Formats: sequence, structure tokens, C-alpha cells
Amino acid sequence: GELQQIASEEDEEYVVEEIVNHRLDEDGEHEFEVKWAGFEVEENSWETFETVKSTIALDRYIERFPDLKEKYKEE
Repeated sequence: GELQQIASEEDEEYVVEEIVNHRLDEDGEHEFEVKWAGFEVEENSWETFETVKSTIALDRYIERFPDLKEKYKEE
């Protein structure tokens, strides 16, 4: 299923539980495969950095990849 909406103040439905993979899109930007809390693995979706930034899941994920860590570590 397509998850169009990211959690907003009044709707906490979609919580990033874990990031399980990453890839580069055609523009050379990273996309991250998100496991959504409360959803099956089959519902995982590819999201942009903007979607997942400031999540604990992203912090955990980039710790494992020096190149990502260098690019995305909060200044």
C-alpha cells in the first residue's frame, strides 16, 4: 500500500520504526527503506531523507554507514 501521509501533529499514524535499507535515486539522492511501526514488512516504502530526518531510526541507521554518517550527521 502507498503511505502518502507522514505523521503530522494531529495524526501520529505513521511512525518510522526502523530503516532497513538505502539506495541512490536517479538524481543521486539517498532514499531510505522504511519499516513503519504497526505495519507489516510488506508495507515498507522508500522515502526521501526529508521524510526520515530527525528520527531515531535514521540516527541508528547512519551509525552503521560512515559515508551516510558523514553526509547526514546533525551539525
